[in-house]
Formats: sequence, structure tokens, C-alpha cells
Amino acid sequence: MNKGLRFGLAAAAFAAVAGTALIADAQAPQIAARQEVMKQQAGANRVIVPMVRGEQPFNLAAGKQAANTLVAAAKQIPGAFGPGTEGGNALPAIWANKADFDAKAKTLEDAATRLAAANDEAAFKAAFPAVGQACGGCHTPYRKPAS
Repeated sequence: MNKGLRFGLAAAAFAAVAGTALIADAQAPQIAARQEVMKQQAGANRVIVPMVRGEQPFNLAAGKQAANTLVAAAKQIPGAFGPGTEGGNALPAIWANKADFDAKAKTLEDAATRLAAANDEAAFKAAFPAVGQACGGCHTPYRKPAS
């Protein structure tokens, strides 16, 4: 192989690796922001779930605050999974079925909104299962299984 061809192949390989690294670097902040939204949801659920299960005393104000966190996070989900943000725990099916994914995020937002509107313990506890179903409805088809 002549020297020019070897140099050209080496340059092409370097460009491919560097380009992949640049794309990954560009995606990293978007993936981190998306993961932060999911962490907010997890934190809200850590407040709600023990109350709903009766493991902690029920506190409507704390429950409503956590539910409002879920609403705010759910509103951010469609934009957090925009074009070019592939990676992390997200499956490629999100971008292949974006309309369905966005509809599932809206289902979560609606369920969390109903939860936040609950005015007593019974209504709050009755509204919460829909939030869990909405979370699972998205995680099952669109999130990589925990390893």
C-alpha cells in the first residue's frame, strides 16, 4: 500500500472516531438534562409511594407538591427526547415512534394533573395508580431494561 493511501485511510479513520466523539459530546448535556427530569420524577415518587402504601403518614400538601413535580417533569419529556438525543437508557423506538412516545408523556402529565388536583387522601390514593400505569406504559416499550 502506498504512503498516500495509508495516510488517507488513517485520516478517514481518525475523522470517523473524532466525529463520533463530537456527536457524543453534543448529546451528553441533552442526555444529562433528560436524566435529571427522570430523577425529579423518581424523587417525587419517593415522597408519594410510601404515603400511598401506608408506610408513612399521609400528608396532602407534600403529596400535591410531589404531584406538581410530576406534572412539570412530564411536560418536559417530549422535548427532552428531541432529534439527535439518542443514547442513555432510551431505546431507538422512541424516535421511530415519536408520536406515540409523546402521547404517552401526555398521558403521564394528565394522570399527574389529576393526582395534584386530589383534595383528600382517598382521592389522592385513588388517582395514583394511573400515574404508575403511565410510567410503566412508557418505560416498557421505550426504556432499556435495568441490567
